[in-house]
Amino acid sequence: MEGTVLVADDDRAIRTVLTQALSRAGAKVHATSSLTMLMRWVEEGRGDVVITDVMMPDGNGIELVPAIRERRPDMPVIVISARNTVMTALEAAEVQAWEYLPKPFDLPKLLATVARALEASDAARRRPRAAPEEPRQTGSPSPAAPAAPADSPPAATAPAPEAPREAAAMPSSPRDTLSPSAPRFEESRIESDRIPLVGTAPAMQAVFRTLSRLIPGDEPVLIIGESGTGKTRVAHVLHDFGPRGSRTLVTADAETLAGPGAVDQLLGRARGGTILVEEVASFTPEEQRRLLALLERAEGEGVRVLATSVAPLDVLAAPREEGGIRPDLFYRLAAATLSLPPLRERLSDIPALVADFFARNRARLHPVEGVDAEGLTLLQRHAWPGNLRQLENVLRRAALMASVVTLGAEEIHDALAAEPAAEGGGRRVVSRSLGEAVREHLRDELGRHAPGLPPAGLYGRVMAEVERPLITLALEATGHNQLKAAALLGINRNTLRRKLDDLGIPR
Repeated sequence: MEGTVLVADDDRAIRTVLTQALSRAGAKVHATSSLTMLMRWVEEGRGDVVITDVMMPDGNGIELVPAIRERRPDMPVIVISARNTVMTALEAAEVQAWEYLPKPFDLPKLLATVARALEASDAARRRPRAAPEEPRQTGSPSPAAPAAPADSPPAATAPAPEAPREAAAMPSSPRDTLSPSAPRFEESRIESDRIPLVGTAPAMQAVFRTLSRLIPGDEPVLIIGESGTGKTRVAHVLHDFGPRGSRTLVTADAETLAGPGAVDQLLGRARGGTILVEEVASFTPEEQRRLLALLERAEGEGVRVLATSVAPLDVLAAPREEGGIRPDLFYRLAAATLSLPPLRERLSDIPALVADFFARNRARLHPVEGVDAEGLTLLQRHAWPGNLRQLENVLRRAALMASVVTLGAEEIHDALAAEPAAEGGGRRVVSRSLGEAVREHLRDELGRHAPGLPPAGLYGRVMAEVERPLITLALEATGHNQLKAAALLGINRNTLRRKLDDLGIPR
């Protein structure tokens, strides 16, 4: 890694970590806790890449990006932030930051990002710039300046011309396709009664970055996710913060598209805005034909089409008898996709989600202000089959029934216990983690053989005990559709079939 990196962060520990890591990778580093000092270095021509935090003692790092781009058009700016909402990613995209990474960041990923930024900066400097146009002469031409003698001092002793301020942005930047007329992102534009887009978990931050890239576009977007993960909320963000934000968003489903003249009516209501099609996997063949016609018409009439689906991509691409949709429709919709993670895959975000919930509902749920550490631990041990929507219902129920200011484990446990039983019976409350349950089971197993040891092959027996109910429940949950069960488990269908044979589970 060759080049100089300018780091601005008010956290001394982060400055130290970045300085040491980047120096070991071969880069030179200048680190500061001041945006004023950072801007001075930029204006002096120092550095090849900038890494800046957002909330700094003397300003906002994102708001500084346009000034850096104006003075140094070829200098990539990487924004890092501990703010955990989608707004930071959108704001970074609006000012055309080269990349946005959340805190706590993955150090190898940040180093790889810096390496790419240094390469882009070096390539931009090497590109020949167009010579400035000569001013048009209105009178007699001025005499040409005499040629410098061969032994003249090098031209570098003269001041270098300032880079043109209207210089084009680096093509290598992932942000440079943003429309310059995109609206200013404001927190007040996010309605408080919708499922929140909050989180620092890697899966959620990936959603934020993808959103920032898709917002200014015109292409259809297919939003994938389980019920309650916020698919409709994401669709509204794509519409509200894009170039169609001042126009209408029309929601349609299979029934809406089935009526006569439905395509004309939807396009007329949208009037250059957005049409959101809900749950495309439920469409009949005739409804799919109408949806394809809608996509073709919408493209010519300046209407953007967004679609949602609880079925994953591989299921949508499967044959119709296995839950898929017609191929030409799939490829039109899946040109741009965005997958939302279930809550069970981002349990680390629960404290932030809880804080956001009470901040948005403070007046409604007063005097309850939040959840203590024990209550949060219990929430993070729950399976959350209903995802974010279920979490908010549990918090609302606990707050309404509580007589305390801060909810604890007792109030959270009672609210979880009041949840409807899962299909087939059984409680949804998880009183301990899976790891704790397995540990206790293994301790009992070892105790039964004390003072000796169990027979050899303990690992295989334990894995079989875990895999057998896991696969059986996945098959039951998907109606024994192997393709859907494999997608639910995160394995391919051939692997699932092999495990069915190995574990003796009937197909």
